[in-house]
Amino acid sequence: MTNPAGFRARFPEFTLAIVSDARIQIFLDDAALQINASAWGLKTALGIYYLAAHSLAIDNATGFTGGTFGAVTSESVGQVSRSYSSGGMSGSAAEFGATKYGVNYYRLWRMVPVTPVLL
Repeated sequence: MTNPAGFRARFPEFTLAIVSDARIQIFLDDAALQINASAWGLKTALGIYYLAAHSLAIDNATGFTGGTFGAVTSESVGQVSRSYSSGGMSGSAAEFGATKYGVNYYRLWRMVPVTPVLL
């Protein structure tokens, strides 16, 4: 359903020079574990792609910085540092405001019907 080729077609900014297909697949697999396909329905693959892109963008190991979102709230020159706002999101959603991918994931998530959790 989801694969690195589909991911790169949607997000060409994640070039092979930045992140390998194997690493993308790991993040796709992790995202798939966090999304209930029964509840997400036709939006499942899109949710997986956006959640994986968000996770990759904030993962320090990729070195990718193109996904940051929100206004710059602080910036330094020595030892290079930059902080962004949460894109106007608060509470548990604030973590998704860190990247444009997370904002899109959260937008989709809000359209998913609430389903009971069975323990």
